[in-house]
Amino acid sequence: MKYLYLFLFMILPIIAISQAQQAQSVKQQVDTISSLNNTILVKADTLLDLKKEYLDNRQAYLNIFLIVATIFVTLAGVGLTLIINGERKTLKAESKKQLDEIEKTKKEFDKQIKEQLDDIEGKKKEIQRFVEKQQQKEKLEETRKELQSDKKNDNSSMFKENLNKIMSDIRDYETDTSKISATNIFNDCEYQFIKDWAGAFIDYCSEKYEKAKDKFQDLLKNYPNELNYIDISNIYRCLSVCCLVQNQVDIALTFAESAVSLNPNSYLAWNVKGVCFEGLGKKKEALQCYDKSIRLNSRVDNAWYNKGAMLDKLNKQDEAIIALDRCLEITHNYDLALILKGCILYSNDKKENAQEYFHRIDPNRVPKKQIEEVRRIFEKYKQNERYEEFLATRSCPKYHIA
Repeated sequence: MKYLYLFLFMILPIIAISQAQQAQSVKQQVDTISSLNNTILVKADTLLDLKKEYLDNRQAYLNIFLIVATIFVTLAGVGLTLIINGERKTLKAESKKQLDEIEKTKKEFDKQIKEQLDDIEGKKKEIQRFVEKQQQKEKLEETRKELQSDKKNDNSSMFKENLNKIMSDIRDYETDTSKISATNIFNDCEYQFIKDWAGAFIDYCSEKYEKAKDKFQDLLKNYPNELNYIDISNIYRCLSVCCLVQNQVDIALTFAESAVSLNPNSYLAWNVKGVCFEGLGKKKEALQCYDKSIRLNSRVDNAWYNKGAMLDKLNKQDEAIIALDRCLEITHNYDLALILKGCILYSNDKKENAQEYFHRIDPNRVPKKQIEEVRRIFEKYKQNERYEEFLATRSCPKYHIA
């Protein structure tokens, strides 16, 4: 125990010194760490100050940049606006100049067109006058031939007086047509076109359909530049009628369609097209064409008659009577309408009323091309005796001098 106490007495101071040294060392380390912490805190404060300064500087630079950018954009916008306004003024000035030039050109063009239209209109009037003169001359020639063929009157003073008057009128018409050709209105080709057109139209009106057809086709072939002086659809319409008379219904329909295509407002062309459809047995299409013709011009007797005749073929006699009445309102003595209405009334046991219409018929007024239609009507209503009477009282129609 003595030794143990001695050992403890000796070791405890050493342990105490050692613990004191360790405590001193730990204190020194703590002081060092505290010093380092202080240094770190100072540096952290410094860094925070630097960061704050950096952020402040960056915000200042950003504000400056935004100001500069705003100024730049504003200046650019102002410059662009000035440029656009300048370009706009330039374009406006150029556009105004171009519009003025266009307006000037348009006025000059309108003036030229008006002059050309006036020229064409003047030529159309001269053509119409020429055709009328030629027709009147043809009628006088026919009358002269009839008078000269009547041998009984050769020695009568009245015959000689009438013949001299007719010959004088013929010379006057020849003088008038010569005056037209002597004017500067037409060149040689145009004047030849007028003569050929007049010849074709006169043959057509004289029911010389084969000759008229050939002449109309020659007009289309030989005078492509002169056709604008007339309504070309009239040529195709006349060709269609010529073909109908020759029973060439398919060809007639082709010409009628051309006429309608060239002039959709031609009530005459629509009427002829309806006749073509009727010839092909297309009754509904024909009725539509007649209605179209009547809508374009309700004062055309032939269209009303064609409609009435078609309604009669469809066994709609009541409606047919209405259409025939409209026809007779326009032309009091339209013979085909008188015949058809008389037959319808006679078939409905209204014989007295029918006789009123039969008595108004003049067979000499009916053109040759309508004789077949007269026969068809009388045969349908079993009035063959009336048809024979019609033919018996019919004579060659005379030319009347207006």
